[in-house]
Amino acid sequence: MIAQVHSIERDQFGDPIETPQGTIDVIPGGLSVGTLLDAVTATSGQMGVRRGKTSTGYTLEDGDKLTLPSGCRYALQGPPLWDYPSNLTGTEFAYRWWKVTQSN
Repeated sequence: MIAQVHSIERDQFGDPIETPQGTIDVIPGGLSVGTLLDAVTATSGQMGVRRGKTSTGYTLEDGDKLTLPSGCRYALQGPPLWDYPSNLTGTEFAYRWWKVTQSN
């Protein structure tokens, strides 16, 4: 699945400015919905993102946003998980997994 990537910068007033950074191949996986408060829910989980740069040469960072074809948006949190070759085989996998939360 191809996702749109947006980086988030802040202007002099602290307001977010989204900058399109191209597209990248992703695998949504392990997303779940949970209740935070009485009427508030949160969707979080993990997303597999193809190793490498976006279609425009951008390298993903904490806080970047991914927009799936369905329109759902997710923010990347922290560094990629398990970003190292397999200890058993030495294989460097094609996808890196990121913790994500639903975003607007």
